[in-house]
Amino acid sequence: MPHHTTPRYPWCPDLVSPADPRLSPLRSPSVPPRDLRFNKIRSIPPNHFKDLKHLHTLLLNNNHITRLQNTTFTGLESLRYLYLYKNRIRIIEKGVFKNLSNLEQLYLHFNDLATFEADTFSNLTSLQRLFLHNNRLQRVPRGAFSSLHALRRLRLDSNALVCDCRLMWLAQMVKEKQHTTQVAATCHFPSELQGKSLTSLTDSEFQCRGTPLIKEGPADVEVKFGSTAYFTCKVEGEPFPEVVWFHNNEVISDKSRHSVLNDGTLMIENAQDDDFGYYECMAINHMGEVKSRKAKMAPEEQQDEAHDEAGNSLEAVTGPAKPRFLRLPSNVNVTEGDTVELHCEASGMPKPDIVWNKNNEPIVLGPRIQVSNQGSLSISITEREDAGNYRCTVANFLGRIAATATLRVFVPPRLTVEPDDKYVSPGSNVQFTCEADGVPQPIITWYKDGQTIFPFGGYTLSLHGFTLGVQQVQPSNEGEYTCRARNAAGTQEASAVLYVRERVAPVIDTEPRDMLAKEGDEVIVLPCKVDGQPQPRVSWRKDGDIVTSSDKYRIESDDSLSIHNITQDDAGLYECTAQNNIGYATATARVTVEVKERPHIGDPFLQQSFEEARQQVDRAVNDTISQLFQRDRTRSPNPHELLRIFRFPTSEGREIARAAEKIEQTLNIVRTHVESGMVFNLTSYDYQDLLSPEKLILLRNLSGCLAHRRSVYCDDMCFHAKYRSIDGTCNNFHNPLWGSSLTGFRRVLPPVYENGFNTPVGWSKTKRYHGFFKPSARLVSSRIISTEEVSPDHHCTHMLMQWGQFVDHDIDHALPSISSESFHDGESCQRSCDYAPPCFPIEIPPDDPRIRNHRCMEFTRSSAVCGSGMTSVFFNTVLPREQINQLTSYIDASQVYGSSATELRLLRNLTNYEGKLRQGVPGPTGKPLMPFSDGAPVDCRRDPSESGIDCFLAGDIRANEQSGLTAMHTLWFREHNRIADAFKQMNPHWDSDTVFHEARKLVGAEMQHITYTHWLPHIIGPRGMEMLGEYTGYNQDLEPTVSNVFATAAYRFGHSLINPILHRLNATFQPIPAGHLPLHKAFFSPWRIVEEGGIDPLLRGLIATPAKLKTPGQFLNTELTEKLFRAAHEVALDLASLNIQRGRDHALPGYTDWRRECNLSVPENFDQLTAEISSSDVRNSLKQLYGHPGNVDLWVGGLLEDPVEGARVGPTFLCLLVDQFRRLRDGDRFWYENPNIFKTEQLQQIKQSTLGRVMCDNGDNIQDVTDDVFILPREQSPAFVPCSSLPYVNLRLWTDCCTDCRNAGNFISLTQAPGYRFRRQAEFSYLEDREHLMMERDKRQAHRTEQNYVTHINNVLRNDSFSYENEQSSIPKLPERKDPREPLTTSTTDHTTNDLGNYEEDLTEQRIEGIETLVEQLSKTVFELNNKVNTIVQMCGGTPRKRRRKVCVDESNYRRLPGEEWHKDPCTVCRCRRGNIRCQVIQCPPVTCTNPTQEADQCCPVC
Repeated sequence: MPHHTTPRYPWCPDLVSPADPRLSPLRSPSVPPRDLRFNKIRSIPPNHFKDLKHLHTLLLNNNHITRLQNTTFTGLESLRYLYLYKNRIRIIEKGVFKNLSNLEQLYLHFNDLATFEADTFSNLTSLQRLFLHNNRLQRVPRGAFSSLHALRRLRLDSNALVCDCRLMWLAQMVKEKQHTTQVAATCHFPSELQGKSLTSLTDSEFQCRGTPLIKEGPADVEVKFGSTAYFTCKVEGEPFPEVVWFHNNEVISDKSRHSVLNDGTLMIENAQDDDFGYYECMAINHMGEVKSRKAKMAPEEQQDEAHDEAGNSLEAVTGPAKPRFLRLPSNVNVTEGDTVELHCEASGMPKPDIVWNKNNEPIVLGPRIQVSNQGSLSISITEREDAGNYRCTVANFLGRIAATATLRVFVPPRLTVEPDDKYVSPGSNVQFTCEADGVPQPIITWYKDGQTIFPFGGYTLSLHGFTLGVQQVQPSNEGEYTCRARNAAGTQEASAVLYVRERVAPVIDTEPRDMLAKEGDEVIVLPCKVDGQPQPRVSWRKDGDIVTSSDKYRIESDDSLSIHNITQDDAGLYECTAQNNIGYATATARVTVEVKERPHIGDPFLQQSFEEARQQVDRAVNDTISQLFQRDRTRSPNPHELLRIFRFPTSEGREIARAAEKIEQTLNIVRTHVESGMVFNLTSYDYQDLLSPEKLILLRNLSGCLAHRRSVYCDDMCFHAKYRSIDGTCNNFHNPLWGSSLTGFRRVLPPVYENGFNTPVGWSKTKRYHGFFKPSARLVSSRIISTEEVSPDHHCTHMLMQWGQFVDHDIDHALPSISSESFHDGESCQRSCDYAPPCFPIEIPPDDPRIRNHRCMEFTRSSAVCGSGMTSVFFNTVLPREQINQLTSYIDASQVYGSSATELRLLRNLTNYEGKLRQGVPGPTGKPLMPFSDGAPVDCRRDPSESGIDCFLAGDIRANEQSGLTAMHTLWFREHNRIADAFKQMNPHWDSDTVFHEARKLVGAEMQHITYTHWLPHIIGPRGMEMLGEYTGYNQDLEPTVSNVFATAAYRFGHSLINPILHRLNATFQPIPAGHLPLHKAFFSPWRIVEEGGIDPLLRGLIATPAKLKTPGQFLNTELTEKLFRAAHEVALDLASLNIQRGRDHALPGYTDWRRECNLSVPENFDQLTAEISSSDVRNSLKQLYGHPGNVDLWVGGLLEDPVEGARVGPTFLCLLVDQFRRLRDGDRFWYENPNIFKTEQLQQIKQSTLGRVMCDNGDNIQDVTDDVFILPREQSPAFVPCSSLPYVNLRLWTDCCTDCRNAGNFISLTQAPGYRFRRQAEFSYLEDREHLMMERDKRQAHRTEQNYVTHINNVLRNDSFSYENEQSSIPKLPERKDPREPLTTSTTDHTTNDLGNYEEDLTEQRIEGIETLVEQLSKTVFELNNKVNTIVQMCGGTPRKRRRKVCVDESNYRRLPGEEWHKDPCTVCRCRRGNIRCQVIQCPPVTCTNPTQEADQCCPVC
């Protein structure tokens, strides 16, 4: 835990109750600044500062606060300076600053603010400085700063401001206050104003066209009780005004009976007594507002009606009368082309006007549409578009009434697709297509020679009858086929003839048609479907010239022509020619290329769609986290849950995947919204067409996609030249991200996603590959892969498998899905068999030998990196979806040290200066085990009756998966600490970081040597080693990143080496009393190592028993295909099925594509695989399931190949393994054989390292091993050798001989003075910083400030007795303020000021933000320097200088002597050191009993 002079609470992400003495507010009238920076505070409890009424400065910057609530700052009436920058604030409630009337400076920059209320800052009447830059603001509410009369400095730059008419008020305010207030604000939208200062814009650039105008206001009306009333309000203005209605001076809020129509008219339905009164409308836009006159609504008086003898109503009007209906319009159905009349007759005095509207829009009268003198509407030759709702409105100055009727226009059927004549040969299949349009939707019926066709006897019909299929055509099927479309308005039909012939001249069934394309379209397709017997040959011409396949033109398998990357040159006449020896046929089409931008029809749906997608993704992720980590703690986790928990992505990985998922789901939802509102589909549209570039940028920013595209700067050359970074960056200086963690896999061949960029293979169940469907992964596993028989390897030990798994966990781990439920509907992937991202379940065949009551097996897709798949539209190219590797690709022992700085901090022992990894409890012989994962959200205590032992903590989250793997992790964790102890003893002047990195460097070299020299030859054999070749040096142009095919298929050959039993042997290589360990009992059982003999029995079993031999029919044992986590899951998982489905998820091309890539023979049928797969039974099984070799999944085909002589893999996997291992060696700048990495004598020692020696040095008590642990003892002579006979690495050659050791071995001095940071280069600084730095006086001031700090650091280095108090006094501080109301800023040498403020003050604030971390680092660095200097002085015979010893005063005002320790409470131990009190919380050991007790004066429970 870091120590600070000011209160720091890293253990409290949320501020605790004020009752906590660490946080109790001071009640003194003179309260010093309250400094709460750098504490990871997420929220502040209500009224937390209520007793700090005299506090004038509050520093809350650099935390994780997300929301400011109304009561957050209650009681701080004296507060003048409030620092909230560099948090994560998204929401500010409008009353949060209500009582801060004395606040002068408010810093809210570098947060996530997207909006705030107009009156948020209205009460800050004393505010002089408001910083809101570097947020996500697009709009600033009108009048937001109108009450800030004291404001002198306002920053809104580095936001996404939209400079349109709605922001014009701010520009006007800025111009009005330009002499008193300095404002920084730049436009981001629209694009033509991007980067312009708000103050530089003219009024015309805001595109405001006028204040609101009411063209026609409401009139008085009288209505009957229960009828409908209308008030007119026609307005205009730019931007178009919003219409707001008032009733008796109150805004109308009742939406149930009151509605505002499109033209602004207020409609009141079912009028009631409380509706009567006065109505007025208001038109509002950002240019102003205007109100109409008040119109009265009164109840209508009833009058008696007179009737003639026929009963017709007669007007009995003796004076002025309101309108009343004599004849109401009624609903009418009419056939298209007929004439229709809608009646509307009314009386009144004066005679009322009758007006007709259609769908709330005025009707344009013309030759077809007329209104009679009586008011009736007649439409002649009705059209389809005439259908709708018609409203007749009758009005005079006394009132207005209206009535509505619906006109429905029936449209006779019209065939949009007619069937074509077909020429086929007997035995083939044929389809006729017929589609129709009409109102209502026509019903299609098929006839053959006048007889109705039913869907049997060789005929098939699609769901709506659009397609008629004739299967296995016979001569009797020849005849005339008629399609008849019928609805209430009529009938239409069309016929085609089916000709059944043995030999048929070419017929073009589907001809190319004229096409309009747009320049920039990715591809257009001209169809040319031909038929004939024999099959015709098809060729294409453009403007008479033969078209050949190229990047521009491609003739597809169905003979259609696809034209890619459309330009104007692609316009022309295209001709398709079909020819056989009977005849030929041609068809032409003209392509026209239009240079016109398509409308971005999805723009209006973006905000709504993103919010919907964000909620879907967040809900799914949160539900998954809750299920995994907040489950019922009374129930122990089962192995399957542990597997998902420990493989669940870290927070950093989750955020990368979450950004990509939000974008993919947003684009899907936008597409859905567009399609639901359009009459055409979007199959020809691109996602770039859905959204405009501006909206794509907005979506990118909203999702945070680009935030995860790292920009790496390898400026620290002294470090990067000598040591690896923990995350793999900067290994290659030209491509710093190559091989780093949390980046995409490398692709060898392009993926074959079914939609081209993100849907996996097999997603569409109707898609064929090489003419065949993909079989169920489970069916392939149960029919071919799974075996109960196991043949032992005749030469190699089970350690071959274990080392392979250990190395795999060093170089690749695909980021799993961040959710285990559907993003769309939240359905759990465990319960649903639907393909709904990320769910991609494995289908269970009906005749499965084991699973009877389930239709599918759970499977979720791997997460993708942002910038691939659908998210690639932001980078001006469509890139296929790419999965994320969580680990570094290099063989760098990341399974020991982790692949991120966060993991490394958890693993290192930072309580001393020995450079070691944290240790756990001692093992059976006293050697330490790995530390337990205390504080993790889950543990390994599956069954308390078995053991209470927790999971171990290692560099890879999979360390506890099975006991053999855990033993290997323990071995290498001890190897690091063994080397670190030796290095520290030989080089006492080395600091802890130097010791650690040197030991890490050597451990990685040992792993590289063992892998390539001892292990790999058994895997790839002599032929593979010859292909790999000798190491010839580092190749900076060779990308080492692990390929997708290697991680997903090729390297998974190792599953065929797994024995179903882990043998455990004692020192005489006999079974231990606890017995051997079946594989399914080894999963997540770290307690077996603690309680059943340690790691030695497992290690002996691995080197003394054979690996499983892969033979025809024996590929994966049923422990992996039928029993994997059987006790944990209602459907036991199947490792083979998972491997196959994962390859499809990652869209790996088929087996034959990889053989072609490797320059191997490419079989066209399974008989051609005899040389690779010798077993005819296996080949026959493949044929039955896959149909064609090209349809075979790569992992299946590669695994089933016979091994190459001397190897454990076949030729295809051999090719892929050799390529990747060559890249991992030659593309790694830190490869141990690179002459720049180790000295020659050190390299000679490294080449003596063996895994057997590592076992001897770090096992519990291993005395005898085999000379080569990868070869069976019976194959060696002698079978076992004593450890003393094995060569070892002489660590004395790492002794660092130095004449003056004061700086040698100081890790920090490799690159910089302690605590001194490199300056940010100008091109990477923020825009506003660069603007200030361009001013000459600021350059001088910056130079002086920097010189002061360099001088200060040098003084620190020279003063070996520099105390903490001295450090505090010598660090450049903020000046003393005589007036407590003086702003918290630094003074400058130039005191020239003006009303705009001064730039020096801004520069100082920016520098203060940058040096806050520096000040904290200095404290720790000076302490370390003191200790080291004193140690060196003692070693050299000197006497350390005496430092002034200072006492401490604790919270109870007791004096504490230097070095004194006391208990602040039972769980907190404090110590006085150099005048400062340091307190630490006691960590309790794990409880090993079921009912522990808690003593009153004890911190930890005891058994």
